[in-house]
Amino acid sequence: LHDFQSLIVITYKNYLNDFNSNLNLQIIDTFLLYLVIIGILNFSFVLIQGTYPFNAFLSSFILCVGQFVLTISLRLQTSLENINNKIFKFISVKRSIADYVFTSLILHFIVFHFMN
Repeated sequence: LHDFQSLIVITYKNYLNDFNSNLNLQIIDTFLLYLVIIGILNFSFVLIQGTYPFNAFLSSFILCVGQFVLTISLRLQTSLENINNKIFKFISVKRSIADYVFTSLILHFIVFHFMN
């Protein structure tokens, strides 16, 4: 249990160090937090109001989850640690951003047509 607590503290300190030193990471993490809040609000609205326009709820929730996954992928591909370690050595930052924009457009197109 003590090892787990120290691991959590070390992880949190490393995250804060990376977060404070990289503006792009701050923007991406803020957008991820926004997506989580919107997903929670969508789900709580359905619990309170009901599921009458079920396609609208399902498409908005799928959009939140899908955009979250795509943004995590962008975060992994553009973080300085992964670029320096050559994990994504064949993918440039510009290409990863272009892939993110393209896949986001496809996701929004699919969700828009699913809503009716």
